[in-house]
Amino acid sequence: MGFRGVYELASRENEGACHQSFFHKTGSPVLAASGMWGDLSQAPGTPRFNAYSGSPLEATQMVGVGNFGLYAGEAVPGGFSKHIAEVSVSSPGATFFPANFLLCDYLMFYPLVDMDSTDFQPLDNPVGLPRYATGEGVYATLVTSVAQTATGNVTMTYTNSAGTTGRTVTFSVGVANTGNVNVNGAVAGQRTIFVPLQAGDRGVQSVQSVQLNASCGGFATLVLVKPLAGPIIMREQNTVQETHLWKDRASLPKVENGACLNFFFLSGVAAASSVVRGHVTFVWGLNDG
Repeated sequence: MGFRGVYELASRENEGACHQSFFHKTGSPVLAASGMWGDLSQAPGTPRFNAYSGSPLEATQMVGVGNFGLYAGEAVPGGFSKHIAEVSVSSPGATFFPANFLLCDYLMFYPLVDMDSTDFQPLDNPVGLPRYATGEGVYATLVTSVAQTATGNVTMTYTNSAGTTGRTVTFSVGVANTGNVNVNGAVAGQRTIFVPLQAGDRGVQSVQSVQLNASCGGFATLVLVKPLAGPIIMREQNTVQETHLWKDRASLPKVENGACLNFFFLSGVAAASSVVRGHVTFVWGLNDG
């Protein structure tokens, strides 16, 4: 993991081999219903709003540069590794709790999936994943770009992390606002965050097509992410939730150079737009353990 114990982790921080990145989102996406996930990268503030701008249905890589995604500090040279040590989050919003946060590395997206069309929509893959090239531990999610107004099913064909093509899954979608994650299980209303994969699959390398069985309205973006840290649960208004990964999760998730980091969030209510703020602490050490 880069550290042989807590003493070495503390020593690296004391030596300055660390970086603390602050975030301040001035208004989170409004969730259409309780139990839905939202994409905090679709909120204004710092880091900057993520517009998922790219050619329709074409894979676009995501690389964290400047204020695009949480800045994780300078790239570490060979022989070193960078890790998430601490995450804090808070909100003054009164209609946001309880809330659950998941910090992810955003890897690649396919914009402008037409959610009003029942035609076969082939996806173009001129590029592959910029990190985690095999797709191990990488998952797909569907983020609403223009609001969906009806329910339906989506069939997705993908290549799994073993390189097996032609893997197919069907999941349901429903009414959703801009910035909402619109993924259900086999039945509408069974909300989740990631598209369920075929049994035994350990991740997604790329997606080849999507097709809806009914017109649901609007547009969506298919996003591939690698979950890194969570769940981080915020229970009270104006109370900072601090999570020390080494103590509270018995892990120090590794962060790759070029990572594009941001949060997904789940609210126990149909959350209104709210300020969300906090920080993430990164520490790097020798890549020898």
